[in-house]
Amino acid sequence: MKLGSLIALLLGLAVLSATVVWVGAGAVAGALLAAGVGGVVAITAFNVATMGICALGWRALIDPALPRTIPLIVWARVLRGSLSELVPIGGELVSIRVLTLHGMRAAAAGASTVVDLTLELASQIGFTALGLILLALDGRADAVVRWGLLGVGVSSAALTAFVIVQRRGVFRWIERMPHRLADHLPWARLSELAGLHQEVENIYRRRSVVIPCLLWHSLAWIVGVGEAWLALWFLQAPLPFASVLVIESLFFALKGAAFVVPAALGVQELGYLALGALFGVGSEVALALSLLKRAREVVLAVLALAGWKLVELRAWRRARPA
Repeated sequence: MKLGSLIALLLGLAVLSATVVWVGAGAVAGALLAAGVGGVVAITAFNVATMGICALGWRALIDPALPRTIPLIVWARVLRGSLSELVPIGGELVSIRVLTLHGMRAAAAGASTVVDLTLELASQIGFTALGLILLALDGRADAVVRWGLLGVGVSSAALTAFVIVQRRGVFRWIERMPHRLADHLPWARLSELAGLHQEVENIYRRRSVVIPCLLWHSLAWIVGVGEAWLALWFLQAPLPFASVLVIESLFFALKGAAFVVPAALGVQELGYLALGALFGVGSEVALALSLLKRAREVVLAVLALAGWKLVELRAWRRARPA
C-alpha cells in the first residue's frame, strides 16, 4: 500500500473510532442489536439485487455475438462492486478477468467496463440532482442545495472531461502498457488489450445500447434507496422513501468525492451523521446505518473473494494439463 493511501486509511480509522466514541458506543450497539443479523442479511440481499439491475445495463453494452449470459454478467458485476468497495479498481480488473475466462476478449471486456463505469457516473449525477430537487422542494436546507448544485456542476465537468479523454485516445496509450504491468498483474491478461480504444469507440457509436445502459443505471440508483430505507426500518427509525432518497443521493455524491480515502472510512460515517440530521435521524441511528452497510460490504467482499479464488482454481486446473 502506498504511503498516501496508508495515511488516508489510518486517518479514516481514527475518524471512525472517534465518531463512535463521540456518539456513544453503547447507543450505537443498541441500535445495531435492534437490526440484528436479519438486518444485515436483508440489506445484503437487497444490494445484490440492485447490482443485478446494474448488470443488465452493463450487459446491454456487450456485443450480442459475445458471451453475455445474465448469470455471468451479474456474477461479474457483484465481483466488481463488492471488491471495489475495499480495493479501488481491483473489482474492475477481477470482473474483466472473469469475463475473459468465459471467452470474451480482454479488449471487449475492458471497453464495456469503462463505458459502463462512465454511464454509471452520469446516472449518479442525475440521481444527485433528483435528490437536490426534492430537498429544494422541502425548503429546509437551502445552503445544502446551493453547495450540492455546485458539486453537480463540478462532477458534470469532470465527467465531460473523462469522456473527452476516452474519445481522444487515452486507451491507445494504455494499450502500450501491458508489458510494464504484466509482472504485477499476471492474471489480468493485459497483453490482450490491443484494440481497446476502438472497442470503446464502437460502443459509444451505438446509441441503441448506450441509452438503455444509462436508463438501467438510473433505475438502479432509485431502487438502491430501498437498501437504506430497509436498514432504517430494521433500526426502528423508518423514514419516508423520498427523505431516504435525498440522504442517499447526497451521500453517494460525497462518497464519490472522497475516493482517495480507502473504503471512505470516516467519510461515510460523518456523511450519514450530517445528512441524517436534516431529517431528524438520531446520531446513534445514523452511525448504526453506516455500520450496517459496512457489515454488508464485508460479507459481500468475503463471499466475492472466495468465489473468485474458486474461479481461478478451476481455470488453473483446466490449464495445467496443457
